[in-house]
Amino acid sequence: MQERVNAKAQQTASAYGVSVSTLMSSFSSAGVVQDTSWDLMRFITDSRMRRRKEAEKVGYSEAKQLYEKKLKSLRDKLEQEKENASRQLKDYANLISKILAEIEDNQMKIADLEIALQEN
Repeated sequence: MQERVNAKAQQTASAYGVSVSTLMSSFSSAGVVQDTSWDLMRFITDSRMRRRKEAEKVGYSEAKQLYEKKLKSLRDKLEQEKENASRQLKDYANLISKILAEIEDNQMKIADLEIALQEN
């Protein structure tokens, strides 16, 4: 593992025109890489955990957006159904009102006919 770190440090140093010792001392002072393999393993583990947490955060954000979109769609559909039901209920109420008015009218006619029959 240390050999890979040294090889990568040499590549980076030559790419940026700095010495390997300067690069390694900068990493050591920043706490990025030290001479022990445990610190390197901790660095790798921490970086993987950080990437995993970022990916989880992105995943949760996407799931939240999908959930909110679906919830809004269902709420809109519910409101539309309520409006349709309200219209239907109004239509039924009007129909019942007309039926009751006709029943009342027929009852009045029946009462008038019964009075007329009793007079004869």
